[in-house]
Amino acid sequence: MKRVCRPPFLLRGLCLLAGFGWLIGCAGIFDLPEPLAPPRVVSLMPDSGAAGTTVVIGGEQFSTQPDLNLVRFNGKVATLLAATATQLTVVVPEHAGSGPVEVVVGPKATDGPLFTFFERPVIQRIEPTQGAPGSWVTLYGQYFDTIAAQNTVAFGGQIGTVDSLATDTLLRVAVPADAATGPVSVTVHGITGIGPQFTVLSSSLDSAHTVISIDPTHGSADTVVTITGKNFRPVPDENLVQFNGTPAPVLTATSTQLTARAPAGGTTGRVSVTIDGKTANGPVFTYEDDTPLLTISHYDPIAGSVGDGITIVGTNFDPEPAKNLVRFNGTAATVQEASLTLLRAVVPPGATTGPISVTVGTQTATGPEFTVVDEALTLTSFAPTNGPVGTTVTLTGTGFGSDTNALHVAFNGVVASVTSVQPTTLTTTVPQGATTGKIAVTVGSQTVYSTSDFTVIVPRQWVYTGSMNQGRSEHTATLLANGKVLVTGGYGIQDNTSVTLTSCELYDPATGQWTTTGSLVEARFRHQATLLADGRVLVTGGKDYPAGALYSCELYDPATGQWSVAAHMLQNRVLHKAILLENGNVLVVGGSNEAYYGVQSTCELYDPTTDSWTATGYLPQAKIGFGLSRLLDGRVLATAGETNGYNGFTGTCFLFDPATGQWTATGSLASVRSSCQTFTQPNGKVLVIGGSGGANISVYGCELYDPNQGTWSPSLSLLSGRYQAFASAMFPDGSVLVTGGVNSGNAVELISLKSEFSLNEPGMLQVRAAHTATVLPDGKVLVTGGGYVDRSCEVFTP
Repeated sequence: MKRVCRPPFLLRGLCLLAGFGWLIGCAGIFDLPEPLAPPRVVSLMPDSGAAGTTVVIGGEQFSTQPDLNLVRFNGKVATLLAATATQLTVVVPEHAGSGPVEVVVGPKATDGPLFTFFERPVIQRIEPTQGAPGSWVTLYGQYFDTIAAQNTVAFGGQIGTVDSLATDTLLRVAVPADAATGPVSVTVHGITGIGPQFTVLSSSLDSAHTVISIDPTHGSADTVVTITGKNFRPVPDENLVQFNGTPAPVLTATSTQLTARAPAGGTTGRVSVTIDGKTANGPVFTYEDDTPLLTISHYDPIAGSVGDGITIVGTNFDPEPAKNLVRFNGTAATVQEASLTLLRAVVPPGATTGPISVTVGTQTATGPEFTVVDEALTLTSFAPTNGPVGTTVTLTGTGFGSDTNALHVAFNGVVASVTSVQPTTLTTTVPQGATTGKIAVTVGSQTVYSTSDFTVIVPRQWVYTGSMNQGRSEHTATLLANGKVLVTGGYGIQDNTSVTLTSCELYDPATGQWTTTGSLVEARFRHQATLLADGRVLVTGGKDYPAGALYSCELYDPATGQWSVAAHMLQNRVLHKAILLENGNVLVVGGSNEAYYGVQSTCELYDPTTDSWTATGYLPQAKIGFGLSRLLDGRVLATAGETNGYNGFTGTCFLFDPATGQWTATGSLASVRSSCQTFTQPNGKVLVIGGSGGANISVYGCELYDPNQGTWSPSLSLLSGRYQAFASAMFPDGSVLVTGGVNSGNAVELISLKSEFSLNEPGMLQVRAAHTATVLPDGKVLVTGGGYVDRSCEVFTP
């Protein structure tokens, strides 16, 4: 570090070292997401499947960054594989259930088409685990279909015969003639589950008798049942037939067929045939009068609206809610509670007046008519009318129902949780991410909106964070790839003496603290810091006392925290600009070879791969105090500035084409200005703000450059004059936070082209100029130092 005799006064253009140090670093290191807009889901491909199924969601307004999209299947979060603006590729989550697919992008959410979910069948065990072709095997598991024909069971790839008595947890299957030893699989609705291995016994056991089928499979006592199989005894009395353990008289017998009479006192169970002490089990025979009768006696109430809870009274319901299928005139409903005699169900969206039916297993009971009251959904008022996130809001209207799961509430498109509901009132909570706008209530196919907006109060404020170890101004701040902020050099005070600094520090947003890192090889201020594509930081030029404008350059490696000497520039420079090009090279433009005199038009390119500088095309006009921005097509725009360092203000602008290495003139600003700042907007246009139009004259009007037309047009105006040493930071949506500056004190304002306003924000806690402003990964803004070599730092929460 070098000591000097006197501190330099804040000069025109210093703001560019702060504001554009941020902009240049941000352009190369932080790929900010595009502004959020409400997503729209158009299609699902496929629209049905099991957990693990890959689904392509078609639509629009998705984020191209996968982690900014949240997809839910019937409320369960799905794994996102890939994302474009119009297509999301996701994996269906476990146990999702059938329901709508919801896409959330930032604070915006939308429900898409319904996805039909099938659970993958699970085979938990097989009894027995071995057998010959023609023998019967029982599969125990979950998610089988209760309709036998909907289950495809394979033994080593060969299809077996499924007994007609099938449940969602049990299947009875005959081993096919060409079965092979291996895992047994069950396929339901195209979804296959793999179970344990089944061993197919050799043909040497083919002489064993087997039971393949029975006909009929259900009936009362004395029903004659035909048993089909092989290797039966042709003498009836030599075959012992039992119905669930109860012996039955055998009427006729051949080697492949027996007829027996269902015995009185028998119960539902398997039919078995025993010969010479060896027993072959067959399918289940169901005694019809053995099953308790499913009945519905009445409801309470007998009429209601969509979303209302209804109690169904009857007999022989299943105590597990999911095993009772309740339909309101054919429309399936959600069962919330269940016992043997009571069911609690919710009137579903789309229900119409008609009978309620309950299905348990193979039985269906139908009750009397239930009247669906077509009460219109209305939202008449809400209180309070404003508040921050987390505020409890009471909505008043009609048709809300009584089930919190049967309706949805959203604040300006952001879904909120419902804490309680009655037919005419409900309470909800303002959700995280909500913005000012209408409240929407959806019940079934009906959606209503509030007539007035709910105002979301957002606390926007500045708070002090950790102070730097060294006070400094006219320094640089660069956001690194790891999310930390590197400040370098600048101008400071040590032992009551003005010094040019070599010291550097790192800010960690996670802790809010600063730590020292490797020092610069050469002290400097009014320099430029550019984040390279490989994560290193290149520092170029600047000024040191008494050395003056510097040729020297240095490289910072975040992995080691150390600086190393880089190749010198071809020209010494201070108050110049540097920007990262799309090809990874760094373009250095203009500046002065000594303070405000010797203004230059020379430009040069740095190649990080070879650590070398080469001259490139000259600016058509020498400049300092100009703005420099990279356009979306890779070209670079140099805006306005001063031509001689003393009131040579200009509005001329030039474009640099990296492909040719040449500059060409483009449209000029309406207002001449120096010490301005420029920002490339998400739509590709360039916004210029602030600057000086002459000695101590602030330019309030902003202008907007259209690269397609090569022209500037008037834009919003600043609320405070900022002609020197202010610092600005651009948010992902293109809005710009403007802070401090000479004669601007602690004033802060937000410029938003999207919302078309200039808005005064809370002032900084400290008066600052020649400071820096940096947008952090969490969207907050860090300002550092400035003023008269201040150590303090602040964070703004937008």
